[in-house]
Amino acid sequence: MNKKAIVLVSFGSVDAAALQRTLDPLEERFQQVFPEWKICRAFSSQAVRDKLTARSGIQVDDIEEALRKLACEAFEEVYVQPLFLTVDATLQGVQKYIAAEARKPAWKTKTLALARPLLLSLGAKDHPDDYVLAIEALQQQWPPLQESQAILLACNGAQQMEYAVLQLKLEAAGYERIFVCVTDGFPDLANAMTKMKAKEVQDVLIVPFMLLAGEHILNYLSGVKSDSPKLILEQAGFKAQVLTKGLGENQAIQELFIQHVKDKQQAIARRHGRRNQSPIETCCASK
Repeated sequence: MNKKAIVLVSFGSVDAAALQRTLDPLEERFQQVFPEWKICRAFSSQAVRDKLTARSGIQVDDIEEALRKLACEAFEEVYVQPLFLTVDATLQGVQKYIAAEARKPAWKTKTLALARPLLLSLGAKDHPDDYVLAIEALQQQWPPLQESQAILLACNGAQQMEYAVLQLKLEAAGYERIFVCVTDGFPDLANAMTKMKAKEVQDVLIVPFMLLAGEHILNYLSGVKSDSPKLILEQAGFKAQVLTKGLGENQAIQELFIQHVKDKQQAIARRHGRRNQSPIETCCASK
């Protein structure tokens, strides 16, 4: 029987409680959809892995070790699903590593495929629009908005075009009181507050647009330091509160990641057919 596996790779977190409420149910959902597959966890950050082990005794493989184990156990099909939101520098590193790994003898007659992150496809031709699907899934994150309320999607990014696109996609879909801000770059918090004032917003719900809402992230968003979004909003006259759930806890977001694995499977099957399938498929930019 053809042994198959999915490696769910994320940056990771040192917050064991956040991992339990986010990654555990997400992996359980993957196992339900792919009952005969092995579901593996990998973290891209060495520092996070070391701190998590020292702090909680939890050991998590990096992508290299996860793939080495699967190769040794004779898995013939391995799909790597990045639990990243965009193609950031970390995911680019993962992509390069997998491209190099796929050329090694251990994978020469097997399939090693990298699926896409949450936000990539813009809906051209027959491809799905990841932004529209993510926006629809996000509606499960919060209750219906009142006239004076707004949502602030707080993104952990730096000069990433995807977050500006997300803001444009929200506006195009008619969501006039959902705003995006990144920690370093555009759109920033000042831009979002200008728009909020124009809409006469009074109450702001800060939503972590991040896979995991660990203690570090929540302390930053709602803390007392001068760069805390909640503090900045309150000093500007808004009422603000922070949602304590990450995107990975959203079941609709979980289904999107699952669909990305299915999309990669279908793309490989369409290109090569099951009998003449190429053993290497590593481009996360394809459907």
